[in-house]
Amino acid sequence: MARGEQPGLAAQHHIGYGEPHDNLKEAVMSTFDDSTRQVNSPNRDVPLGAPTRGPVRDGLSAPAGAPAAAAVDIPAVLANHCAWISGVGGCRANLRGANLRGADLRDADLIYANLSDADLSRANLSGADLRDADLIYANLRDADLRRANLSGADLSDADLSDADLSDADLSDADLSGANLSDADLSDADLSDADLSDADLSDADLSDADLSGANLRDADLRDADLSRADLRDADLSRADLRGANLDYSCWSLSCCTKFVTVDDRIARQLAAHVCAIVCDSPEYAAARAAILQYAQGSHRAADLELIDRGEV
Repeated sequence: MARGEQPGLAAQHHIGYGEPHDNLKEAVMSTFDDSTRQVNSPNRDVPLGAPTRGPVRDGLSAPAGAPAAAAVDIPAVLANHCAWISGVGGCRANLRGANLRGADLRDADLIYANLSDADLSRANLSGADLRDADLIYANLRDADLRRANLSGADLSDADLSDADLSDADLSDADLSGANLSDADLSDADLSDADLSDADLSDADLSDADLSGANLRDADLRDADLSRADLRDADLSRADLRGANLDYSCWSLSCCTKFVTVDDRIARQLAAHVCAIVCDSPEYAAARAAILQYAQGSHRAADLELIDRGEV
């Protein structure tokens, strides 16, 4: 479904709004009069903070002539957006360029919302539904996005540095070129996400699901990828120097070609090569050539290449 288009009945059924949303919908309808409902047609999409010419506004925009990012009536935005999602009027949340720094948006329903270029630094978006939302160039630095649903969201070139995305659903999300340095992505679902050219340096990706993710040219220096699921992930030309890959997986495909690693990872891979059993004379010769190097791995004792007393 294209952004800005009202969801059809099938999409509404998939969203699965429950009783709390129905109550909110009733509250919305009892609050706005008939003239406001006409202005709040399902296709109306006015940027918050944009000047309005007439005396009747959509209930979300700032007064005429006010600077962008004027005071945002968050409850009204969410109520109108909920009504729009439910197909009973309202309007799509258009918070493009809005100043929402430190805003409390816990568990907010912002599916399909336009938050491009918005300042959401230090905002609390834990548990929020941001499926298919537009967050291009958004500032989410140090934001709380724990358990948030960002599946299919467009976060390309967004700033998510120092953000808490633990347990978040980022499957199929576009994070190309995004800044995720020092972000907490532990236990996050990043399956099939586009992380090409993303900055993931010093990020915590422990126990994350990165299966099928596009990590081409990504900066993963000093990232914690321990126990991460990297099956079918494309790591071509990614920089993994200083990264922790313990108990994760390394694909034996072209998707790991030209990966930049440090001596620690190279020794770790060599140790695993030396730990396999192969009766080929050529393998025996190759193993003998790299065994001393492999024995310098921090996993050498676990792989029984050296006695634990030698560590």
